[in-house]
Amino acid sequence: MTSLHKIIFSLVFGMIPGMVFSFVYQKDTIKLEPIDTLLGEYVYFDADPYGGNVYGVRQNETTLVKMPSSYQYSNKNFGDLHAVDATNPFELLLFYKDYQRLVFLDRTLAEVGDLDLGAQGVWDVKAVCLSKSNDLWLWEEVGFTLQKINKQGALLTQSRDLRLLLDTIPHFVRLQAYSDRVYALDENSGIYSFDINGQLDAFIPLTDIRNFFIFQNKIFMVGNGHLLVYNLASHNFDSLLIEYGTNIREARPTSKGVLLLVKDKIILYKEKTNG
Repeated sequence: MTSLHKIIFSLVFGMIPGMVFSFVYQKDTIKLEPIDTLLGEYVYFDADPYGGNVYGVRQNETTLVKMPSSYQYSNKNFGDLHAVDATNPFELLLFYKDYQRLVFLDRTLAEVGDLDLGAQGVWDVKAVCLSKSNDLWLWEEVGFTLQKINKQGALLTQSRDLRLLLDTIPHFVRLQAYSDRVYALDENSGIYSFDINGQLDAFIPLTDIRNFFIFQNKIFMVGNGHLLVYNLASHNFDSLLIEYGTNIREARPTSKGVLLLVKDKIILYKEKTNG
């Protein structure tokens, strides 16, 4: 084990026995009940956690719809829309991975800017998110670094080559900035935490996690069609919320409840009360 791995495991948030994502590990179950379904067929979505707006990507993977409004955005020049970051509802970030292109939208889904990553000398970007300072974090797999850039493409800070720090080569598929950290998901190993300078400082060892979202100091994770919640304050898994076989594809916690993409429907769930 490398010295950094010793540091990581000394700072580790929490571990599942055998480092395997297991729902048997949970002792408590919080029941959820559906309270609303958003019409349409979607392959992906994101949500403004506090504002109540939901942004769904339709089956053609090029059209973004803002709900409950009637605003739409479609761009067929850059291929499929790979990801949306709606953590800043006044400036959405869209990532077209195949063309290595970023597009910025205002609250009415009008285009206000774009950035060609390749033209800035950044290649093979796999994941991107907005920073808390409204700059950009991105993960690139040429130098295997986490980089922070501004919206003009200038480099602000970056990590070391993570291949030199870890025993395995990381492949991050999702990033999220939360509080003073940046979190990155590798589906084969777990969730990694970086400080504001892009330096790796902690690790949650997990497998079979497909996506995650952090809200109110909790990490909501989807793996094998199930939903699990990890508490960043207590460093424990709170509970298995609910089980849907293998139907859950995405989860976004909000102030109104938990939004789940189940098959191709976006459904809002709230905790079921007794009585």
